[in-house]
Amino acid sequence: MKYYIPTSSLNFNNILSSESISPAVFYSIRGFGYHRWIVVEENACDNVIQLYSKPFIFDRPPSDKEDHPLLIEFVTEEVFPLLAEGVHYLDHTLYITPYDTTFIFFSEKDKRIAISLSENSKETKLLELYRKKLVVDNHFLRNHTTVPCPSVRLNERAIYHDQQVDRMKGLFYGYYIGGALSVSSGILARHKALTRLNNLFATVLSSTERKVEPYQRIRIQESLSMLAPSWFRYLQAALKDPSDVTCVVHDLENRFGVKFPQKAINIEAILGWLEEEQVGEVHALNWLEKEWAELKKNGAT
Repeated sequence: MKYYIPTSSLNFNNILSSESISPAVFYSIRGFGYHRWIVVEENACDNVIQLYSKPFIFDRPPSDKEDHPLLIEFVTEEVFPLLAEGVHYLDHTLYITPYDTTFIFFSEKDKRIAISLSENSKETKLLELYRKKLVVDNHFLRNHTTVPCPSVRLNERAIYHDQQVDRMKGLFYGYYIGGALSVSSGILARHKALTRLNNLFATVLSSTERKVEPYQRIRIQESLSMLAPSWFRYLQAALKDPSDVTCVVHDLENRFGVKFPQKAINIEAILGWLEEEQVGEVHALNWLEKEWAELKKNGAT
């Protein structure tokens, strides 16, 4: 499903610097990156982000700064709570990628100014990866509705999760800048799978229930299978129930002494890590960080 987030072009560099959008109050608390988020009337809540089900035109007040309207289109299978008809909200950070996000400007001039300011920013390193996702479109209806903010408490767990994800940002940048535009199809597939897992992990770890929903479980299993060695995928395809593969591998290794060339991925263990009580380090994030490091070592040019 597509969602639309209205914001100011002054937040463009902020978004690209971390590939994320957070509730406004997060920026002054989290302790890294930009410390301020420019609030717009159509998305003025402190503790949540408002998402609209349809695109629309909106304005920014006159300013001596380059403050122009910017609409962010985000595609996801996640279902967000309903705030009002056509308006949803979420209380955690939304991690974006070039695969699921489009930046919509309402004029070519606004787009050129945003790109120019981004090119001159030391913090913005990923502009080239998103350049094809910067579009101009103003064929929308104008929005006249202001929706009150929901009574939602600050999601402190989500802020803690963001701080942990920030530790991995250097790995993301190293891979992106080093070779994202000129890598083999295998490495690109691993990158796509890890990016998808990062978004899925973020959604689960920052949720209040800390529960992997059925659709999330399917997508996590699919992404983890993409990272698995070829012999592991072969066993998955050969077994009647692919989820039995971990038990089969365990038996082959421990009962029959079979030595596999690459270590198997314990999908059920990773899913369990996501739902376990959060005490200190999060095992799922540690595993993901190691996978990014391995990808950088093997794939960066």
